[in-house]
Amino acid sequence: MRGWRVALVLVLAMMGLSGVARAEPYVAAYLGATFPLDAERSQTGPPAASASGITVDESAVFGGKIGFWSDPIPWLGIELDISGYTADIPQQVAPGLTVIATEMDITAIGFHFMGRIPLGPPEGDPFRRAYFYLGGGPAIFAVSGERGGVSQDVAEFGVHALAGFKLFLTPNIAVFAEYKFIFTEVTFDTTAGTEDNDLKINQVYGGIAYHFSFF
Repeated sequence: MRGWRVALVLVLAMMGLSGVARAEPYVAAYLGATFPLDAERSQTGPPAASASGITVDESAVFGGKIGFWSDPIPWLGIELDISGYTADIPQQVAPGLTVIATEMDITAIGFHFMGRIPLGPPEGDPFRRAYFYLGGGPAIFAVSGERGGVSQDVAEFGVHALAGFKLFLTPNIAVFAEYKFIFTEVTFDTTAGTEDNDLKINQVYGGIAYHFSFF
């Protein structure tokens, strides 16, 4: 038990929260859905072509989080967010481009800087009743794709931006609802060059979290 507490403090120090003597860690799991915006695709030739307004299929999303809220600065935190979902592009005809069907299974790893605003009177611990929160940061996307019967695995960088509301059922157990916006560019090799897919994805989900006591 003592070992994992030491490890968490070291992680906090490495993530730049210097001077944090105490922290409130939490873990969470969630389930929801993705609602992608139309994608943009460009490919090198021959022939070179590009198109926008490309439909991306919706999918389920599931994931988990581990995070920390600072004690000296209780509205400031960090979290690691790992999620899985798909972003499949069906075959279609877009202006200037015949779009080849592409399947993408995505595992996203987000590194989020977080801020929160408590609700309720200041007596006691207002952060253990309910709060709104905002966050965002860089993300890594491990994509397992299939395009035209050819499979490729690629890793890309992108960004996450999120907002949510958390309500405590007990001093340690809370439920939450969250919205996340995702942007990344996924590039595949083709026989003629490369193909870039600009993805903009909305996610909406709910989950349950467990907050440990400060240590």
